[in-house]
Amino acid sequence: MTEAPARPRRRSYSAMSLYLKCPRQYHAKYILRLPEEPSVWSVGGVAFHQVAEWLLDGTLGENPQAYRLRDAWDAAWKLAYEDVVTRDPSVNPDMDTWRKANRGAEHASWWRGRGFQMVLDFAEWWPASGLTVLDLDGPAVERRFETELGGVPVLAIPDALVVDEHGQIDVLDYKSGKPPKDSLQLGVYAAALRAATDLDATYGLYYMTRDVRAIPVDLSKWPHDKVTGLFVDFHTRESAGDYTPTPSKEACKFCPLKTECDSAIR
Repeated sequence: MTEAPARPRRRSYSAMSLYLKCPRQYHAKYILRLPEEPSVWSVGGVAFHQVAEWLLDGTLGENPQAYRLRDAWDAAWKLAYEDVVTRDPSVNPDMDTWRKANRGAEHASWWRGRGFQMVLDFAEWWPASGLTVLDLDGPAVERRFETELGGVPVLAIPDALVVDEHGQIDVLDYKSGKPPKDSLQLGVYAAALRAATDLDATYGLYYMTRDVRAIPVDLSKWPHDKVTGLFVDFHTRESAGDYTPTPSKEACKFCPLKTECDSAIR
């Protein structure tokens, strides 16, 4: 008898946001663990995050020169690419066959060049931002918080927790695509921070790598109880096996079940 795949031990923003988008797509990814088509933009985004982590945690030293940033970018790109092809041996290693944004214009070569420019821009933006990395027994960069919200085990890994010029704690998150439609992700990180440390974040910052700017978000719109309630509802429904599809053009576009889902929008 084949055992059913185990549910993730801890809930996360990524899992909850996908469930809110479409429970059936969540089921495909987190329960059935169906393979997804690889994308070039994912490698580029992961590589940027890695270099940003090295910049903020001191790995690259203070004010690293362009040549060192280039080496860091190349290393991060290689790590991100190899992670994709080793995690799923069925993936075609030729990135030209992968999904690309902007009608195919943002291919691997585009990302190798433009991504490095994003790194250079961030390295210049950070010292001028007035922000410093929060010290939580070490730099709070890619810090892993395993906590509970309303009795629900939650995992949160914010890109960075920073202190602004007013001495307030802010949550910093990098976005290499379009600006997010909402700020729930930042609210989740703030809730996890509070649950794990009793520290409160005042603002969230979406750093847009293409525009070299940070979009501030007032986190008061995501009270702790509201975020907790979302996780409790998600956990309750998912644990009960509620995977009722909620199709939309956005949700169905890259869903691995769209060819066999009667509700899919094609």
